[in-house]
Amino acid sequence: MSLQSTHHPQAFEIWDTWSQSSDAKYNAQEQRRTWNGFQRRGISIGTLFYIAQQAGYKSDRVEIQYRPDLLHEMLREAENAILSDPAHGVLLRQGLNFMSRVAVLPPPMMHTLDDPDSAPPSTPMLVQHSASTLEQRLTNSAYFTRYMRSLDTWVPMSIPGEIKSSLLDHAETAAPICQGLVGHPVILPKGRILDSHGLDPTSGLFFHVEKALDINVPGRITKAMASDALKFIDKTLLSEFQFTEPLH
Repeated sequence: MSLQSTHHPQAFEIWDTWSQSSDAKYNAQEQRRTWNGFQRRGISIGTLFYIAQQAGYKSDRVEIQYRPDLLHEMLREAENAILSDPAHGVLLRQGLNFMSRVAVLPPPMMHTLDDPDSAPPSTPMLVQHSASTLEQRLTNSAYFTRYMRSLDTWVPMSIPGEIKSSLLDHAETAAPICQGLVGHPVILPKGRILDSHGLDPTSGLFFHVEKALDINVPGRITKAMASDALKFIDKTLLSEFQFTEPLH
């Protein structure tokens, strides 16, 4: 539809080339009629997917069949589709069941040290989902279909309105709880080091790292090694705080 609205001959060539590459039998006249039938308005996402499906398009997203009498089950399927597809972003539960995501953004009301006019560097933070961002997240992981009796088949459709309104406030959500976000390795109470990207189910902490860490922890730590490590921390970190006491 976006290509057709340009009214440029090359736009149809792009559409026609894509049509020829599909699994279905190609018909030049049929493709021209389909192309001419597109309108800039009045066509839904579901219609576009149906046209693509007829041309041989196969989606790798999860299919959710629209059953208006089974809203609870559709909600569960939609949420499971999001939770099982972390490639498009992790869905987390924060505070009073707030649906959240991890985003790397400039922190609000802050600036670079000694430069109040500059923008602060981006940093990982937990951001609460809105209805629109959660809808986009669902679109990346799943698509809905409705049964057409005249065709005796399930055809793609836009996300149902009741799913949009209910997904954000799903009281029985299965999204994991996130207690906090850290951007550096953390030693947990029992001595385990949290150094893997993602949510730690035991502590509820989400460790965000841009690239994999290579932490070489020796099998046996001597007192001298621990002393050297403490001196390093004192020199590189604690010395910056004026209220810290000297280490002995």
